[in-house]
Amino acid sequence: MLITFSPDSPGPPIAAPASIDEGAFVDGRWIPGRRLNGDDIMLSSGFAELAAQNQTGSGLRSSGDGPRILRVKLLRYQ
Repeated sequence: MLITFSPDSPGPPIAAPASIDEGAFVDGRWIPGRRLNGDDIMLSSGFAELAAQNQTGSGLRSSGDGPRILRVKLLRYQ
């Protein structure tokens, strides 16, 4: 499964992950694990074509390894 992001409110037209962390909740507190970046979040490298469509080429690729908890912070830009 591929997960991408796009804004649904007024503002800059492009949304992209600022950070994506795997982690867990322990006793109600978020405990970060590894930071996802690079090959973990790049879905496409056709940057010129993606930019023309207000896309970044980044997102999440979910594998069949079972459930995961991810903390995703997004940024928006033009």
